[in-house]
Amino acid sequence: MRRGEERERREERREVGERRRKERKKRRERRRGREREGQEKRRRRRGEEGREERRERREGKREGERRGKRKEGEEGGKRKEGKRRKREERERRGEKGGERSGEGEERKVEGRGERKEGEEESRGEGVGGE
Repeated sequence: MRRGEERERREERREVGERRRKERKKRRERRRGREREGQEKRRRRRGEEGREERRERREGKREGERRGKRKEGEEGGKRKEGKRRKREERERRGEKGGERSGEGEERKVEGRGERKEGEEESRGEGVGGE
């Protein structure tokens, strides 16, 4: 009776070991495959065809095909379009362009000055410590 149980346990242990070994082997093969793919990519990058592809990509960037430009025309990307629209609306309302014109900075400095004068009052109720 006991011998039969021991044999079963031994067989189970062996099967589990085999399963683990197989899984490890598969994992190793997968990892090797990934490494091989990486090597091929590197080789392609170093090789002649890779050099040509890179040159084409660089030229595309120079022409503005990539990022911020649409392929069909010289129109800017969506983000730039939105910015342009906002700027035009601001100009229509008679507001000047933001911080780059320098006026934004002046306003900030004025605000700070006013705060400094009334510092004592604001300190008491604020979150700040002292």
